[in-house]
Amino acid sequence: MYDKKVTHDGIIYSIDKKIYNSVVSGTKNPPNDVIIPADIKKGFTKYCVRSIGKRAFEDNKCIRSLSFDTDSCVSEICHNAFYCSGITVLKLPARIQRLDANWCSYTMNLNSVFVPANNEYFMNIKNNLLIDKKTNSVLFYPRKEMGTVIPNNITKINNHAFGYSKANFVHFQENSIITSIGDCAFFRCINLKQIDLPQSVQSIGEYCFNGSAIQKITCESERLNIGQQCFSGCNELRTIYFPKIKYLTFITNAFAFIPKDCKIMVSETLDTQCLQKLKSLYFPNKICVYTIPKDQEMNSREGMSSKEGMSSKEGMSSKEGMSSKEGMSSKEELNSQEKIKELILENTYLRDKINQLQETVKSFSKNDKITSNSNFLLKSENENLTEKNHILSTKIDTLTNDNLVISLENQKLKDTLCKLKSKFQSILAGKKPNNLLLTNEEIEKYTKTDKLGEGATSKVFKIERNEKHKFIETKTFALKVFKTITFADQKKFVRECEIMSNLSHPCILKIYGYNYGFINEDTGKKYYPSILLSFKPSTLENEIKKLNNTEKVISILELVLGLRYLQETCKLIHRDIKPSNILINSKHQIFISDFGISTESDTGYSLTKGVGTILFMAPELINEEDSYNEKIDQYSFGITLYFILTNGNYPSIKIKEILNGKSFLIPKNLPHFVQELIHQCCSYDPNNRPTFSRILEVIEENKFSLFPDVDIQSVMKRNLYLREKE
Repeated sequence: MYDKKVTHDGIIYSIDKKIYNSVVSGTKNPPNDVIIPADIKKGFTKYCVRSIGKRAFEDNKCIRSLSFDTDSCVSEICHNAFYCSGITVLKLPARIQRLDANWCSYTMNLNSVFVPANNEYFMNIKNNLLIDKKTNSVLFYPRKEMGTVIPNNITKINNHAFGYSKANFVHFQENSIITSIGDCAFFRCINLKQIDLPQSVQSIGEYCFNGSAIQKITCESERLNIGQQCFSGCNELRTIYFPKIKYLTFITNAFAFIPKDCKIMVSETLDTQCLQKLKSLYFPNKICVYTIPKDQEMNSREGMSSKEGMSSKEGMSSKEGMSSKEGMSSKEELNSQEKIKELILENTYLRDKINQLQETVKSFSKNDKITSNSNFLLKSENENLTEKNHILSTKIDTLTNDNLVISLENQKLKDTLCKLKSKFQSILAGKKPNNLLLTNEEIEKYTKTDKLGEGATSKVFKIERNEKHKFIETKTFALKVFKTITFADQKKFVRECEIMSNLSHPCILKIYGYNYGFINEDTGKKYYPSILLSFKPSTLENEIKKLNNTEKVISILELVLGLRYLQETCKLIHRDIKPSNILINSKHQIFISDFGISTESDTGYSLTKGVGTILFMAPELINEEDSYNEKIDQYSFGITLYFILTNGNYPSIKIKEILNGKSFLIPKNLPHFVQELIHQCCSYDPNNRPTFSRILEVIEENKFSLFPDVDIQSVMKRNLYLREKE
């Protein structure tokens, strides 16, 4: 279910977290040239882009071109995806399989739709017609092309295929098998004056010629269905010619608002009931309907000229001539005159048709002689060259797009570098009197003696200061060294320095200084950004089984006091509380460390998602919700509390169960208030998690009795000492 949204480069994507798919569903100030990526990220999770959704680019006048990554999985463009948009160029992905019926509706500027040559569902042919290979139907015709010939293997012209096009002619090859003209197929074609539909056509869709400049329409089909308002708004329409029609079905308003001088000419063989219905129409004027006699229809099929027609009439049998001379009744005379009028109308129509065809031929070649229909068809060699040229153009466009993306990324990196330099300068300008910034000379006075640990972005070493005089006691420190000098690592380094330099609490690891990194010009040795820290030999994770019950209670007390200071005094969210980030000294006193992903809690709640270690992450973080607050640290503390109270064990629960709001089992042998405290800290609803002040009150109210055989006096003494140091 696509119930979450994420915006990337001005494009709105709806995502389905269950199947890791996404759909383009809208826009928000997109660029003119849009490139749809193969997948988009929300937090640390990737979602594959599968389709362009319904009305995704509706009314967007900014967009000019749309293309896709080379490895795109987009297989569908949905109903009205580009409705009334300003798009001019569309480059379909290689895996496209489906284009909904009205996918290109009302795209008056769309002039190029390209599909890769290796696509098994669609192809481009002459004049860049887009063809459905499976159904042999025309899906799209470029809006600015001046005309085309429809191949005789085409079965249908789809909805909106020629809508808003500038074509002044559309011809059909002989022996055409086309059966259907879709809805709005020739909607508002302002240059198309005449069209002759082949006899294979059986239906003309709704609004097919609506608003076009069509003047004459011919269809030699015997059976035909016409959709509603098919000819509505055709203000220049003068003749509708159905010379062979036998069965005609139409919606009542199919001929609505055609000009009052427009003539509908139908075969004499047309069903009587249908003819009467046609003659009775008023929209808003009475429609002029003329029937073509059967013998006259035959003459028109044989290409008889008006002169031949007249000769035929003059060459009547002598018997008929005698009967006429002997005395024709007034009724017969009236019928004869009406037939003559109909013949004159047909003769006029045929002359106009010849003139129109001559004009069309002139538009094809102004100076060349007229040859045959082959002049309208591209040769196979030209088609191959065109296809190869299209493939090369696609590759060039892809390289151009890649170059544009790289240029934009470079610009972003340059902007980030400028911001970081500015931030470094502001740190230097506003440094405290204790001067935590270590000079290059000072940092070279330390020697690495042991590697303590390593993370994704940094390493921690045990170091000693090189003293000139042996009688001076050697001091041991920890040095956190960043592995690289990427922009992301520089940001993390600056953030950690800023946070730690402003902290002062007995339960938080002390910082002694930091250095931005440098290269020794004499030796060429490279020094990466580093932070000089107080040295602690181990972590709570490693030492938990060595602590007695009193030491475990004191460690819980120290952890609560440290987190209370961070959250309620400094307004910070640590975001990565876990036993491996809680250091411990030789006296088994704990110190909170690793502030690399910490952030301020009073600067707004739209924060970075997907941080921390998943076992200790609150449900709202795992679920990648758009916002969260400081209560994520309470959840991590609850898991850490469980770890301490169970002597190094972790809760047994699956991530899926956490996301569904299920609580993990808490050992029954723990004191009741402890069970309740863990339950509240790890509540699915952040609002139910207590503050650290409240957690401290609960522990004190129960006289620190988290374990049996606890030296309460030692715990209270440590508590008093820490309160004084705060």
